[in-house]
Amino acid sequence: MTRNRILTVLVLAGFVLLAVTPILGVRPVDYAMDLMNSSRESTIIDASLTEDESYSATPEDYIEVRVESKTIEFGDFNNQDPEVAKAAVYALSNSVEGDEIRVLFPVVTDAFHMEVRKAALYAIGNHDTPLVQEFLIDVAVSGDDVELSKAAVYALGNSLGEDDAEVFLEIVSNSDVVEVQKAALYAVGNIYGDSATHVLAEIVGSNHEVELRKAAVYALGNTDSDAAVEILIEVANSNTATEVKKAAVHALGNIDSAEARKALVAIIENQ
Repeated sequence: MTRNRILTVLVLAGFVLLAVTPILGVRPVDYAMDLMNSSRESTIIDASLTEDESYSATPEDYIEVRVESKTIEFGDFNNQDPEVAKAAVYALSNSVEGDEIRVLFPVVTDAFHMEVRKAALYAIGNHDTPLVQEFLIDVAVSGDDVELSKAAVYALGNSLGEDDAEVFLEIVSNSDVVEVQKAALYAVGNIYGDSATHVLAEIVGSNHEVELRKAAVYALGNTDSDAAVEILIEVANSNTATEVKKAAVHALGNIDSAEARKALVAIIENQ
């Protein structure tokens, strides 16, 4: 084909594109780009199905793809601003769904700054999947770092449901660190209120060491419930350790109710 014929064909093609523009409702350049992109997508799809054309992606596959696209590499964090890292942790937590939050699990153990590691725990606790809860329980009872274990306890309180107070008793039983055990008891009192009095009463009436029983007593005081008042009155008038009885009296003082005040007056009069 001569050069003049080529030019003629190109000119005619241009007129055709201009003619179809009103019909298609698109610019010629856009129309051409759409054709190119459509062809490219078709090629990619064809290539991906060469092995098994009946393959259908599962939700787990999509989770893998989304998480793998967010890799975290830890270098020297000494010169990094922990506040920026914490902001990134929370932002990433907001951008993932369900078990995708596991992308933050390594931050808990590998980040340089403790406050970033704790922020990762709190961000993880904002998700309520069984995987998240299992991870937080493991961190809580590990005892590798007391501050981190306590943070895991508080984060777990955000992840668990209304009827899961018993989980904290498991932490009390499985942890060897008193501070972590006490954190679990305080979490029960603060989070579950009246529905948790029976859980705390189990600890108060158990053979646990005095510090732990005192923590359960104070946690009862934080529930601000009538059921707690009855338990605390029993403890204050029991034959248990003096420190535990004193804790019960202080806890009664924290409950703003006529019944609690009446109990305190009775304790004074009986001395």
